[in-house]
Amino acid sequence: FFIGKHALTVVCRYLDGRSAPTLLTAMVAKKFGLKNSTDIISAVYKDNLNIAAIAPLVFEAREEGDAAASEIIQLASIDLAEHVRALVTKIQDGKEETVRRKIPLSFIGGLIAEETPLTRALRRQISNSFPNIDIVMPMAPPVYGAVLMALA
Repeated sequence: FFIGKHALTVVCRYLDGRSAPTLLTAMVAKKFGLKNSTDIISAVYKDNLNIAAIAPLVFEAREEGDAAASEIIQLASIDLAEHVRALVTKIQDGKEETVRRKIPLSFIGGLIAEETPLTRALRRQISNSFPNIDIVMPMAPPVYGAVLMALA
């Protein structure tokens, strides 16, 4: 949703004449049949536009060299890294032994479980900011953890 929301903002800003052209404009228009910012607003508020479905278009535009798409992905990686920062703070909670040990972290979810531009950007953010984070493959699917939590 974060990525899709920012993409729609970039597209609307371009359509309003407030920013540079972006490949996202044509991509979003083609996918959803939208021609202008009024169509976009109508689709979002009246037609319940699937904003999250725009994220793959941002990845595609990024791979084609679109600057706006690259910026959106960078913003998303920063936002996700802030979640990691909060998690690390909670785990460490001033305990010296937790500051020194490696903390395993797995990427789970449609946009980061596979290798995507967002995964690569997030990996860079984490390695630059959190040397004690060790990015690892998940040991089990997310539903396994949900079942364990339900049993507890």
